[in-house]
Amino acid sequence: MIIRIINWLGRLTVFFMLLIIPWVIRVFRVATMLVITSVASIFVGSDVAVERMADEWTGRAMSNGVPIEYEDGVHGCAECAAILTIIAGFGVMGLVTVGLLGWIF
Repeated sequence: MIIRIINWLGRLTVFFMLLIIPWVIRVFRVATMLVITSVASIFVGSDVAVERMADEWTGRAMSNGVPIEYEDGVHGCAECAAILTIIAGFGVMGLVTVGLLGWIF
């Protein structure tokens, strides 16, 4: 009976690990892209980076079928999303820095 329970717990652990690992990898990739975007915005200037991202996202939205009369609104939303992306990247970078410093010291 104990062996069956241990075997069942082992299989359950493996199942949950296989279920969780892809999500952990996705979160790590998104966090990495946020940090890369934030660091790139330092070098090119935040206003230039926001404008480039907003133009790219607006162009994608327009090419995917958003009516042309919504272009200004979509561009404004894309600018807000670009600003929030850069801020989120700095937030992730700050959390990683504080975590590493706390781990080291």
